[in-house]
Amino acid sequence: LLNKHIYHLTKYNRRSFKLIFGENIMTIHSFKEFINEGNILQLDKEVRAFDANKKTMEYDDAVKEVERILTKYQDQMQTASDKFFKLMKGYANRGKADFLYNTKPVTSIISKVVKRGKNFTQLGDLIRGAILFDTQEELDAFVKDFQRKEKTMIKDYEAKEKGGDKTYGYYGSHHFDLIIDGFVIELQAMTKKLWQFKDTAHDIYNKTRETGVITKADMELSKKIFNLGNRPKYIKEC
Repeated sequence: LLNKHIYHLTKYNRRSFKLIFGENIMTIHSFKEFINEGNILQLDKEVRAFDANKKTMEYDDAVKEVERILTKYQDQMQTASDKFFKLMKGYANRGKADFLYNTKPVTSIISKVVKRGKNFTQLGDLIRGAILFDTQEELDAFVKDFQRKEKTMIKDYEAKEKGGDKTYGYYGSHHFDLIIDGFVIELQAMTKKLWQFKDTAHDIYNKTRETGVITKADMELSKKIFNLGNRPKYIKEC
């Protein structure tokens, strides 16, 4: 976890430590806290300064700063991505599942950080993946096994329950935030069938995300799509 940019960890007081990251210093209360809560971007004072000042920046300047930050971390992100792929490919092979992964496109990052105002330090899907199973039983077995074996790298977990998403009706998947080499990585687990339907519903989400308006018809259509995506295979779809 302590990569080449983290120089040393020194005792701060009886209950805290100073984590020295180049010229940046973060006080943590335990090494476990850094493993579970740490985000390498939060340690970077330049990234934090960008988050604080981007609203006053010209659009083109903000875009250039996003691109500069991504270039700065591209090698470390690639290393974390490779570790993520190796870990999840093992689970996929054992469970006869499909595993898909990528890094978030630069255009999507710019849209999220510059246009929609999300903090760079809060991005949890710069690297993201999905593991897809044939049956609900295989999915449930994976989630239980993964939580038991990988609990030290799991920062957050959410099971998407029916009725939880009042707008789009999304449910049936499991979302993990993992910490690998200081980067927050998003893992989604679901059935292959739900993944296909989710891709269709995502078109509605993208349309309404840009306009900020969702119609009643789009809400109903999205909910219907997710209901179909969560139906067992033996139930005829119509």
